[in-house]
Amino acid sequence: MERTTLEAPGPNAAPHADELLRPSLDETHDLVGFERPFDPGYLPFVVMVGGALCGGAIVAWNWRRLGLASRALPSFLGFAALWLAITLSFGFVFEWSKPAPAPQGTATRQITGGAAGGRYATTRDPARDRQRFLRFVAQAIAVVPALVSARRQQRRFRIHEQAGGKGARLLGIGMLAMALNIALGFASAALFASLFRPGGAL
Repeated sequence: MERTTLEAPGPNAAPHADELLRPSLDETHDLVGFERPFDPGYLPFVVMVGGALCGGAIVAWNWRRLGLASRALPSFLGFAALWLAITLSFGFVFEWSKPAPAPQGTATRQITGGAAGGRYATTRDPARDRQRFLRFVAQAIAVVPALVSARRQQRRFRIHEQAGGKGARLLGIGMLAMALNIALGFASAALFASLFRPGGAL
């Protein structure tokens, strides 16, 4: 009897029928799980006005609305960690760099001028200028991961659009994120002020 030996297929061998029938698309290419997602192109603007925490929560929520719920929690935790790092670092920088209060009886430097025959006086507050600058830097830092997330969500959102779906409106939720971000800003500023005041913890 003649013995037949089976050789392993080489790298150029034709694929088996089972391999041809095996699906090659992952969960990011299916049409399952869509819940009227937000247009990712607008998410960086939401993070800019809503901050890393509130705006980042919307970015994370959009992963779930895109049908990729497993990516929502890691995304939110990343934005929350970024918000905490920004708040702590910028809070300490702002409070430590704040000039000492002027002694009583010291004159405040004013800029005077005339307008329409009258006179006005303005006092420039370096602390407010520094606070605005730090807020702008914080917004710029938070927008970077928002841009990355929006780019990653864009392909999934296009599949939703090609299937006839439409994006949900972001105006209302964006305004809510902005209001919450302002409230968080006041709360964190008050917390740091209480920590750094005379007799405080720091």
